[in-house]
Amino acid sequence: LYEDNRVRNIVRISDGGFSVRGFKDESTIFMHSTDLSQNSIQSSADLFNYKLHGANANFQFNKQTARNLYSNNNPINALSNQQKIARLEAINEYIKTKCAAISEVTISLNSEMQDVGILTRDGRVLFDERPLSQININVIISDKGRTENTSIGWGGIDDRKQYLDDLQIKADEVSKKARERIESVDAPAGNMTVVLGAGWPGILLHEAVGHGLEADANYIKSSIFHNLIGKQVAAP
Repeated sequence: LYEDNRVRNIVRISDGGFSVRGFKDESTIFMHSTDLSQNSIQSSADLFNYKLHGANANFQFNKQTARNLYSNNNPINALSNQQKIARLEAINEYIKTKCAAISEVTISLNSEMQDVGILTRDGRVLFDERPLSQININVIISDKGRTENTSIGWGGIDDRKQYLDDLQIKADEVSKKARERIESVDAPAGNMTVVLGAGWPGILLHEAVGHGLEADANYIKSSIFHNLIGKQVAAP
């Protein structure tokens, strides 16, 4: 997390676990543990197998390989901490240069690598490595006593370096959004003539008054129109 022109914190967490679910007749057996060790998995598997099939159960495994839908590069190690900090410092200065009214920039980088294994009931063993990256930029802009904030975020299942390469493009976008917000004017309010066309305006009309005009709502007297049946409820 980069905030107030400096790195606020760097956190790295590693955890794991497994769960097993099986069915026999009308029974469901479920086991889970955060101890991802060989002994823990083996003892759970032995107990699980015994509960489902008895002492002489024999389970055949069938490992299969599917095509890769995304990179399996670990995004956490895509760049060193020094490289990440240098990139964040540069983009922080870039955003403030783009708009002098921007007083604060906060950038967060989040990455994780999931190693998932699935054993199906027909003996297939499936593995998936999921690299997930997400970047968020939040800016605060102040001008003439008015303060606004806006943000932008992007990411996906891929190597984080790819999303870091988009930092300047996203910085331009969030700077533009900030300027638009601080320069915006209040929308007109009060009574005014509204002309509804075909299509989506009908949905808006239904949400505004349609639910209150439904028969069941009037029958149980939950509608504000329940005592106005036979009377005019709108301008002709």
